[in-house]
Amino acid sequence: MWRALDRTSIPERVKRLIGLAALLGAMLLYLPINRAGRGGLALETALDRAIPLWPVWIVPYLGVFLALLILLIAVYLWMPYRMFQAFISANLIAFAVSYLIYLVFPTYTNRPAIAGGDPFSEAVRWLYSQDRAYNAFPSGHTYLTTIAWLFLWRWQPRLRVLTTALAALVLLSTLFTRQHNVADLVGGVALGVLSTWAGWKLTAPE
Repeated sequence: MWRALDRTSIPERVKRLIGLAALLGAMLLYLPINRAGRGGLALETALDRAIPLWPVWIVPYLGVFLALLILLIAVYLWMPYRMFQAFISANLIAFAVSYLIYLVFPTYTNRPAIAGGDPFSEAVRWLYSQDRAYNAFPSGHTYLTTIAWLFLWRWQPRLRVLTTALAALVLLSTLFTRQHNVADLVGGVALGVLSTWAGWKLTAPE
C-alpha cells in the first residue's frame, strides 16, 4: 500500500489520512466479528479462575480508547512519516491476523456474575452487555497496547516510564475485568511484537 502511494504525487498529509482511514475501518470490523461468534473454547486455567473480578479496573480498560484517540492524533500530526507507515502497517497486520483467528478458532471467556451496584460495577455490566464474550484470543486490548508501547518507546524515549506504566495498567485490566484469560494476554503480546516487526519490514526502503 505505502509503496504504491509513495509513487504518486499525493501530499503526505493525504497519505496519512488514507492510512488512518484504513486503520479505523479495520477497527470497526471488530463489531460484526464479535457479534458473529459461536461455539469455540474458553482458554481458562486454574490461575484464571483464581483472578477476581475487580470492577475498578474498568477505568484503564475503557480509558485506553481515549488514550488511543489521543495517540492517533499525535501520530498523524507529528510522528515521522516512515515510522507512521510502520505503525499503521503493524496495526493492520495485527487486526488481520487476530480476525482470522477469531473466525477460524473462536474463543470466549467465562464471565462472572456482577454483584455490586457501584459505578464501576455498573460500567462492567454495561461493557458485558455491549461486548460479547467472544474474540478472546488474542486480546485486542493487549496487542494494540503492545504495538503502541513499542512505537512510543522508540519515538518518545523521554516518556518511557509513563508509557510503560500505562501499558501495564491496560494489560492488567484485561484480566481484572475478566474480559480475558492469561493465554489471551500472552497471545496478544506475542502478536503485538510480531506485528511491529512485520510493520517495520514491510515499510523498509527498497
